[in-house]
Amino acid sequence: NITYTPRAGFTGSDSFTFRVNDGQVDSDAAAVKITVEGQGSGNRAPQATNDAATTSAGQAVTISVLANDSDPDGDALTVT
Repeated sequence: NITYTPRAGFTGSDSFTFRVNDGQVDSDAAAVKITVEGQGSGNRAPQATNDAATTSAGQAVTISVLANDSDPDGDALTVT
């Protein structure tokens, strides 16, 4: 196992390469890519999905626009 610890305050992408050895020969290099997200900035944007409805001329239609939308953090959604 390898433990990766980003420097304090760092956010963004980072990577490193490593090799394994069987006691006789090294492997080819393999890469690890890591995304470091900001601590406390965990509020990600909701995912809005397009909606469609059909109605007849002069007839109202009710559309539940939030029915197919989601928030990756589980926050309540509102329409503005």
